[in-house]
Amino acid sequence: MIRLGDLVAIDAGEPVPCVVLDPFSGAGTTVLVATQLAREGIGVELSAKYNALAQERLATVQPILELFG
Repeated sequence: MIRLGDLVAIDAGEPVPCVVLDPFSGAGTTVLVATQLAREGIGVELSAKYNALAQERLATVQPILELFG
């Protein structure tokens, strides 16, 4: 589940275009939210289990157009 706080934090903190780096990405929520907000997201995860989960979640993500514009 993506929380509104995740969206607000990335939207308020980084102008477009930008790259959001999450060095401990886990299930990929930060990269997913960055993608939805039309940013580039890079996630790094050592666990194969969480890496696979993040890839599944990110496979269907679409940008949200002008959510806070």
